[in-house]
Amino acid sequence: MQQTGSSGSMIVFLVDISRYDQVVEDSATSEIICEIMSVMKVFEYAVNSPMSSSAYPVVWFSNSSLFRDKLARSPVQVWFPDYTGGPNFEKAVEYFRLKFRGLYRGGKEFYARSGEPEDDRLVRELVFIAKDVVIQEDLKSIL
Repeated sequence: MQQTGSSGSMIVFLVDISRYDQVVEDSATSEIICEIMSVMKVFEYAVNSPMSSSAYPVVWFSNSSLFRDKLARSPVQVWFPDYTGGPNFEKAVEYFRLKFRGLYRGGKEFYARSGEPEDDRLVRELVFIAKDVVIQEDLKSIL
């Protein structure tokens, strides 16, 4: 979803973080990969596209409570061997935040949050981020 404000825009990715251990077939290579890797490919393409060059990327990791519950019985390092945080929820979310951040090659502020799909905090956070984007763009035009 891309939202455009008066002075800036943001592209919002809703990522079901609890599906880190689910597999899908990569349509380009027919390789079996974990679902979040597939999402990362779409994210990388979308946020680095020339059409998104002025947009601020926002990643919302949803289903965080299910993710927290799964960490002990389905280790992240099975799918991501470079992960070293064990079943620690905060370390795992930060790991994925850094993974997504590393895919973004633009110069805009990168936002990432986690929560539940039914959490009304999502809307408040997105409004806060949208206001921040507008303020940043307005300040750039003044300076």
